[in-house]
Amino acid sequence: MTFNIKDRLIWSVFVIMAFGLFAACAPAVPPDTPEPIITDPPEITPPPPAITPIPTPEDGRLQRMVAKAQQDLAERLQISVDDLVLIEFRAVVWSDSSLGCPEPGEGYLPVLMDGYLIQFEAKGEVYQYHSGEDLEPFLCEDPQEPYDDRLVERDAELSKPTEEVSLEKKDPILTPDDPVSQRLVKYAKEDLSARLEISTESIELVLFEEVTWSDGSLGCPEPGMGYIQVLIEGHRIILRVGDQVYHYHSGEGDTPFLCEQPHEPYTDRPFEIVPDGIKPTEEASLGKQEPIFAPDDPVSQRLVNQAKEDLSTRLGIGSEAIELILFEEVTWSDGSLGCPEPGMGYIQVLIEGHRIILRVGDQVYHFHSGRGETPFLCEKPVKPLTPSIEG
Repeated sequence: MTFNIKDRLIWSVFVIMAFGLFAACAPAVPPDTPEPIITDPPEITPPPPAITPIPTPEDGRLQRMVAKAQQDLAERLQISVDDLVLIEFRAVVWSDSSLGCPEPGEGYLPVLMDGYLIQFEAKGEVYQYHSGEDLEPFLCEDPQEPYDDRLVERDAELSKPTEEVSLEKKDPILTPDDPVSQRLVKYAKEDLSARLEISTESIELVLFEEVTWSDGSLGCPEPGMGYIQVLIEGHRIILRVGDQVYHYHSGEGDTPFLCEQPHEPYTDRPFEIVPDGIKPTEEASLGKQEPIFAPDDPVSQRLVNQAKEDLSTRLGIGSEAIELILFEEVTWSDGSLGCPEPGMGYIQVLIEGHRIILRVGDQVYHFHSGRGETPFLCEKPVKPLTPSIEG
């Protein structure tokens, strides 16, 4: 069969139409769709916690102490004091004379010391200042926690005073109700619990009392050792575990220690030194009171004579009218020698020295000195670190 041009055109049109109909009836193929890309949500960094400033203490002396620490830190960081935020201020008890900031290789007096802890925040960093009762704050770069908060409500119900009962009932007697005495008992119990490897709940308080020790041994002399012959105020704590009794002794403000061969305290207190003079006790009349602790070595006698001569010049009286009440060797907590002046800074080192107390009539005068130095009159004395007969 032969096709002419006309037939070929007809067949071409037919084929094109057939392909068109086939394409129209075929299912539609969707175009390639790219898979969705799943991404993690961006991390949201929470803002740093807001620093909440605390108000400065109301007491003017404490305000000056905080301001002194603030000024010192501002100068160290070379910033304005307005850029420092006070975030903590509290009264504490330090476990020793390092005031919570011991330096490697240094030795410190193991006595409980009242003081303060101050914290500032600046540029995201926290800075801590410590001080003793002298209110002289210093920056502590490697601070330790204090032994305890001085004002502790949580210890208010620790113990209540009870009526004296027999030891056979195993009830605590003469339980202290003030925080300072409670801390002494707490420390003794913690020490004994560590020694016996038992809990403090297993330890009973049998006796807590204020006593006067006859010498520097604090009622616990060691054979072959010599001790300063002065009356020392302190405490005696008796604890019991089962049928075993343990004696702890301490000086005024000292940490109590276990005494395995205890001696009885010297309890007669002929008089009590108070801020306004001398308060006689029932055991001794003030008028009949003889000088006590009179030194018998030439060096100490010279110090007493210097103090008497100074006072006689000030009062315009003869030195014979001046009575020696107390002479003792002491350890001063800093360069003020127990006589700090407001606004003055002092070197923070322990200094050996002497304390002399003289009396004219009913008036008492305090003289302080460093080791080998001439004693000077101190009108506002601060107690030394070593125990004394002052309450």
